[in-house]
Amino acid sequence: MKTLMLLLTLGLLIVSPFSQAEIFKCIENGVAKFSAYPCKDPASQEAYDINRSESMSSYFSRQKEKLQIKLDEQRARAEKYISGYPAIPKDIKEAILECKIIRGMTKKQVYYAWSIYQKNIKVVLQESLH
Repeated sequence: MKTLMLLLTLGLLIVSPFSQAEIFKCIENGVAKFSAYPCKDPASQEAYDINRSESMSSYFSRQKEKLQIKLDEQRARAEKYISGYPAIPKDIKEAILECKIIRGMTKKQVYYAWSIYQKNIKVVLQESLH
């Protein structure tokens, strides 16, 4: 029995360095694909370290931090907008800060509430203010 365990242990030690196959991460049409083979387009290939795994809890905490940063930025934009327009009714101000849409809001107020303020829309809205 001890001999069998010793042989299995030695076998695993010998085989494990060879089991570290190279993994390729290819970006095709905006989608990340992982493969044991090199990418068709070498420019879309990225180095991927299979030993850099992270726990699910650290992944979720990192994602939560990113989301909080985006929410803080959205809140700051909304507060800046509201402070620039003191005549906005109280219910609309509250709706913007709570990321809600209510009847009577302008298109611009909806953009600030939902934080979908795209660059091209921003230019159009800035021009309409002047």
